[in-house]
Amino acid sequence: MVRKWAFMMAISIGAVTVLELQGVPAQATANGHAGTKSALVGELGYEGGPAPGRFHPTSGTVLVQFTSVPLTLEKHVGAKGHFRIPLGPGKYTVTGCGPSSGGGQPLCSQPVNVTLAAGEIYKIQLVWAYAP
Repeated sequence: MVRKWAFMMAISIGAVTVLELQGVPAQATANGHAGTKSALVGELGYEGGPAPGRFHPTSGTVLVQFTSVPLTLEKHVGAKGHFRIPLGPGKYTVTGCGPSSGGGQPLCSQPVNVTLAAGEIYKIQLVWAYAP
């Protein structure tokens, strides 16, 4: 029983280590040292409605896909539509999805490629739908 417990702990620690290592390339600068934290800041919502048609913030999800490793970060966004996602310098693909309705697939924005420099705050507006 003790061997089984020790084996399970070793696997758990190994899995955590692998996840931590996957995040390192996105946080490294060109010279290989950890860089200053950058951030993706923005709003999620839809556009349209009665004239003049404007942006309407909504809840939903922002997906940040790391380019350097096969990893996707999911950030849930509240009803006001504002989000801030701290990230290391690197290249990412960002997609915003509206709230799911009736168990169906939510509508999502077009993917946006983002390159963050050390310490950069990148502002973005993700539009997941256009209303008439």
